[in-house]
Amino acid sequence: MSLEEQLCNHIAACRYEDLPPEAIKAAKVSILDTIGSMLASTTNSDDCVKMAAFARQFGGTPESTVIGFGDRLPAPMAALVNGALCHPLDYDDVHELAKSHPTAQTLPAALAMAQRAGNVSGRDLITAVAVASDVALRIALAVDAGPTEHGWLGSAVYGPFGAAVAAGKVIGLSSEAMRHAIGMAFAQTGGSREMAEGCSLRGVRDGFSAKTGVVSALLAQQGLTGPGQFLEGRAGLYNLYFRGKYTPARLVNNLGKVYEGANVSYKVWPACRLTHTYIEALMTVMREQKLAAQDVKRVDTIVSKWGRELSEPAERRLRPPTPVAAGDSLPFTLGLAMVHQAVKIEHFTPERLTDPQVLDAAQKVVHRFDPALDPADMTPGDVTVTTKDGRVFNKRVEFAYGNPKNPLKKGGIEEKFADCARNSVVPISPGRVQELIDKILTLEDVPSVEMIMP
Repeated sequence: MSLEEQLCNHIAACRYEDLPPEAIKAAKVSILDTIGSMLASTTNSDDCVKMAAFARQFGGTPESTVIGFGDRLPAPMAALVNGALCHPLDYDDVHELAKSHPTAQTLPAALAMAQRAGNVSGRDLITAVAVASDVALRIALAVDAGPTEHGWLGSAVYGPFGAAVAAGKVIGLSSEAMRHAIGMAFAQTGGSREMAEGCSLRGVRDGFSAKTGVVSALLAQQGLTGPGQFLEGRAGLYNLYFRGKYTPARLVNNLGKVYEGANVSYKVWPACRLTHTYIEALMTVMREQKLAAQDVKRVDTIVSKWGRELSEPAERRLRPPTPVAAGDSLPFTLGLAMVHQAVKIEHFTPERLTDPQVLDAAQKVVHRFDPALDPADMTPGDVTVTTKDGRVFNKRVEFAYGNPKNPLKKGGIEEKFADCARNSVVPISPGRVQELIDKILTLEDVPSVEMIMP
């Protein structure tokens, strides 16, 4: 049996009752976390506002809610906008080994399709997100070298797969139809790393994956067919995109028993995940030594190839031109940490990018490239702080706060969601915010997905 057949048979057969408790819990937390990130983007991303305005131009059947804005659009267009809302703040969950953001890929497609279909329960949504995120992550984990090494942006490559699985699972596609849906999604997969270089697509990329997933699932439901060997074919994903360098066992080992969505990390700072170990290390030193930004003479960091990319070129990283570029800048985010002892959504508005205190602090950050570090690794974060009076303090963080090995404190996701919800373009009352938190965290008891739409 081919990899494609094994995957699709599993996807079609899996029920809520088959999910282990940790997969159910992780899916609920990731759904809450991602909806929060989407709400925050409605007032903190001009690109998302433009995407929503673009989608409204075409009218059509009002099937699915546009998160935060409140209006309804045809399911594919709602998926486009909601997917675009997931990542502009770089605040959504991430699987650090897969180098991918699974829930941003799967949830927008699942929500749009659920509202289009109607009568979709919370259990159905949990199942779709848990299965789809697991499949998308397994596809990523099977690649021997990171996508960056091949010139791809991983989330954009794997996203259409996850979105197609999520949308198809919601409407109950058979194994054969699911294979066609994923095949059609693969046929529309792009994801060049060039989109990470300072353009709008860096933030809104998941919208295209979500729309592709919804359209592909609906076309498969209508009987259209896609390429069946979307993974291992001569021109399938692994041979065409990754030069045949993959390990099939990582795709199918413990399939249906271990769900990779339970291994994601949650972010407490809206910035590239690689910056988080460094932010945590620096803030720990600043807090323990009771330092202020003006006490610091120099901050030395040891970085991998990826970390070097977030530190160079100096003119872009020290004075990032856009909020997205600021979240991708190691010196800027460490400048924020020095000045504010915090890294928050409001620190990345266009007006705040020219804060002279932060820019001055960013100038104190110096990086040293260590070729021995894994070129695509997000950890560790090694920071040495030298004060103006000659004291030297070092801190090394192996796993960033929010990683399963360094988990968030109890209530951390709820606090993050409430903060994000305060940024919604259409205000949400505190009572409704708490109601959303309660319903999503007990999603298995919710009879309809409609009840969790902000």
